Amino acid sequence: MTGGNSSRVDNRPAVHSTRVGWALAAVSCIGWLVVQFAFHPHLLDLAVYRAEGFAVVHHIGLYGPIGAPYDLRATYPPFAALMFVPLTLLPLGLCQVLVSTLNLGLIAVAARLTATMLTRDGLRVPPPIVPVVVAAGIWLEPVSTSLHYGQINLLILVLVLGDFARADGARGRGVALGLATALKVTPAFFVVYLVLTRRFRFATTAVATFALSVVGSAVLLPGTTLRFWTSTLFETSRVGDAMSSQNQSLHGFLTRLVDRPDVGTLGLVVTVAATVFGLACSVVGFRRRGEIWGVCAAAVTALLISPISWSHHWVWCVPVAVLFATVAHEVDMPQRVWLALPFAAFYAYGDVSSPLKHSQDPDLTARHQLAAGLYPLAGVAFLILVVSRWNRRPEADATAGGDSMSEELPRSGRTP
Repeated sequence: MTGGNSSRVDNRPAVHSTRVGWALAAVSCIGWLVVQFAFHPHLLDLAVYRAEGFAVVHHIGLYGPIGAPYDLRATYPPFAALMFVPLTLLPLGLCQVLVSTLNLGLIAVAARLTATMLTRDGLRVPPPIVPVVVAAGIWLEPVSTSLHYGQINLLILVLVLGDFARADGARGRGVALGLATALKVTPAFFVVYLVLTRRFRFATTAVATFALSVVGSAVLLPGTTLRFWTSTLFETSRVGDAMSSQNQSLHGFLTRLVDRPDVGTLGLVVTVAATVFGLACSVVGFRRRGEIWGVCAAAVTALLISPISWSHHWVWCVPVAVLFATVAHEVDMPQRVWLALPFAAFYAYGDVSSPLKHSQDPDLTARHQLAAGLYPLAGVAFLILVVSRWNRRPEADATAGGDSMSEELPRSGRTP
């Protein structure tokens, strides 16, 4: 009985810190809602999604003018527009509140799913980490901007993480990834990652789900579906200005360096090299460290090689934050600094100088060029980190029962 009481007493600090963490998360959420609706009440992308839903309901050409603010055009597949139809049933103000609240909840879900994957891979995730990441993560530039616009990014993030967090061989594993791909195409990159890591059933289910979404949209919107998959998909210019500093892909970084939208052979070489390197990192990360490392590496690679990756697409900083916070206590202080550097970029971007805020940037100085490329630079640093060898602190080895000070972080039973 004494041992039981001692155990309960020992758990009290962790329980208290977890409660404090969730209280901070609640205050952070409320604070963001106050700031959002007091100063920036218009969720621009949500308005575009509703316009797409109205276009479907009223049989308006989906990829032409649809009455969205600033004459913005639809860029997602027709299946997404079909999913946006329910938004037309509610007043805009109510939609804004519901979507904002949902997106805040999705941050917590993403953090929890990441913790689940880390635990499955053999790492102990201190309970306060999830609420603390939620509290701080809201104010990361990609997350805050995604919330500000009413973007779909956090939903895509949770759909992908949710599928990978499921047990191996679980029935229907791949359906959520297929739906994410049906909504925004780019999650298809994870199918390549699955094939390289030899999860063929998982990949097949995702592809089949995606194919069914295309068939379904073709039945309901035949002309629109044909137009999207044969022409609209390849019109990258309709998405926005590739040279904008808000385009945080390698392609965007290169266009600003050479000061022209067409980077030619250089762009092709960099894209191919980044794809090969990123996929190699994702496979190595999966085999040596665990699923979440592989998934995050694949996500970062997709963001790096995409022609346009707006800053708010980098909401993958949320699972990376949980991951880094979990392993930080396993490594020495210099390695903690190395962990913090890529993560710090997602706070620094919001504070850079004003020329980076506009679609048509003036000539950028070397300092501005660096600031305008923080995310791709952080992404490359993360990929290097995934395949690097870390030394654990002696205390961590003693706790784990290891007898070597150079032991790697837990590998979750996987072999290279």
